[in-house]
Amino acid sequence: MIPLDTTLPPRLQKQLLGHEGQWQLLQRQFSENKLHPAWLLVGQKGIGKATFAYQTARTLLKADQGNDQFFDTLIDQKSHPNLLIIEKELDEDGKPANDITVEGIRKIADFVHQSAAFPGWRVIIIDAIEELNRNAANALLKILEEPPKQVLILLVCHSVGRILPTIRSRCCLLSFDILTQEVLTEVLGKVPDPLAYALANGSIGQLLELEKFALNDLLEEVINVLQAVMANRLTSLQQFVGGFEKGDPLAQIMLILLPWISCQLVLLKSQQNSFVLRHDTLLPLANLRIPSHWLLVQEKLSLLLQNAKDAHLDFATLLTAAFLCFESPHLMKEFT
Repeated sequence: MIPLDTTLPPRLQKQLLGHEGQWQLLQRQFSENKLHPAWLLVGQKGIGKATFAYQTARTLLKADQGNDQFFDTLIDQKSHPNLLIIEKELDEDGKPANDITVEGIRKIADFVHQSAAFPGWRVIIIDAIEELNRNAANALLKILEEPPKQVLILLVCHSVGRILPTIRSRCCLLSFDILTQEVLTEVLGKVPDPLAYALANGSIGQLLELEKFALNDLLEEVINVLQAVMANRLTSLQQFVGGFEKGDPLAQIMLILLPWISCQLVLLKSQQNSFVLRHDTLLPLANLRIPSHWLLVQEKLSLLLQNAKDAHLDFATLLTAAFLCFESPHLMKEFT
């Protein structure tokens, strides 16, 4: 396997990491002329779903055409007339919009009503489906109700629970597994940092971002703060939370690290030490409470972080609540 160039976007990647079963399924349907018109590509962000979509597009758009290099170049440059890509628009400063609007979905109607520039399939890629606002989602639903002939719609989806059930019901769902440590080692040319891999949950994009930071030092600091919180000493928590500036990339890592710690504490108190990374570091914290306490922490923390997405809490408030959840999960009712 050729080492992966992680600087390239999915559209420019020329190899697919893993997902052989999913690839074979689509290829078999295509070769048998039984290809479902709309596919929901579901899985963790950063594991290659968008790359899969573009590789599928390449296969269909180059089929029986000849001159693969010419058509590859068209796809690379977003100029293939039989390929439509729907994603967030960029503003004048190059920043992506908050969502995909109905204007983006209306491009699909114009696209399918025009005559195909080249014979064969046309492909529509929406990256990502949960970024559609309500009007855009409703407009897409109308298209899926009567899908155009010889048009393949590929919907990249990071969170299937955030899309309309009516859209899900009109698509063929294709689930993608996380990338194994062996696959990531092969393509990166090195063994991933164990803690970064555990937090990344098999996402190569997340892994590369996490490896930029001294995660083991951060883990030690967080455990020290948690032990102080468990002893009702809150000064260190205030200092820790106050050390984050707006837009600090470590902020998002904290929202991954704390749930991971809660999971490890449950495993430790279940006598499953062999499954716990850094168990020697975490064991003193785990021993401060009984197993049922850590189970409640895991449950309440998950609800807190899930509901916070809609509550628009500022980060300092959210992070403080997340730490306090470890000491008093039963008091998290106001957030959950």
